[in-house]
Amino acid sequence: MARMILGWLLMSGIMFGQALTAAVATADDHEFRQITVTGQGEASTEPDMAMLTIGVESQAKTPGKALSENGERMNAVITRLKSAGVGNRDLRTSQLGIWPVYSERNQPQRIVGYRASNQLRVTVRDINQLDDILDQAVADGANRVNGPSFSVANPDLPLTEARKAAVQDAIAKAQQYAAAANVELGHVLSIEEIGSPSFLGRQMRAESMAASTPIAPGENTFSASVTMTFAIE
Repeated sequence: MARMILGWLLMSGIMFGQALTAAVATADDHEFRQITVTGQGEASTEPDMAMLTIGVESQAKTPGKALSENGERMNAVITRLKSAGVGNRDLRTSQLGIWPVYSERNQPQRIVGYRASNQLRVTVRDINQLDDILDQAVADGANRVNGPSFSVANPDLPLTEARKAAVQDAIAKAQQYAAAANVELGHVLSIEEIGSPSFLGRQMRAESMAASTPIAPGENTFSASVTMTFAIE
């Protein structure tokens, strides 16, 4: 009787070990039967806001005069911007400075005046007003304009579309590879976003702009990339 029990235990242990070995082998085999691909996706949308820098540079014989003239012109620009609906939160001084102006190189070096500069960072949340805002700012004394650069107030929707497109692109590539290798594509094992989603927008730069300046905002393109791993059945 004892021998029968011992034999049964030995046989059970052997069968359990074989089953465990087979399970590990299957798991290892499944682990290496994978397809990993990278997908890219894009989504474009029309911008609904713009950022630009409007500046005033002025020159006078004395520092005080240069600053005074500069301040008058910049105050006129700010007043005009506010009357056009640009709020205080969308106006920010980005640079303010004054420096001496020297005589020409072929003359004895001496200070002949002073130049003052005031740069204002402006966010325009209604780009339909952008043309008029630029024209009015230049008419009021702005002589430096950098931008505008266009963006989207709420980028969540185009980013979501770009991510969906990236996943669909990865799935299509994985299906192509599986078909070429004559294997069946299994379930998704992992999804990883590569880097950070980005967008490409237009930016226009100019030293000064003439009246009735035409602005073409175009489109902003958002992009996303993912790496996906699929099991092979």
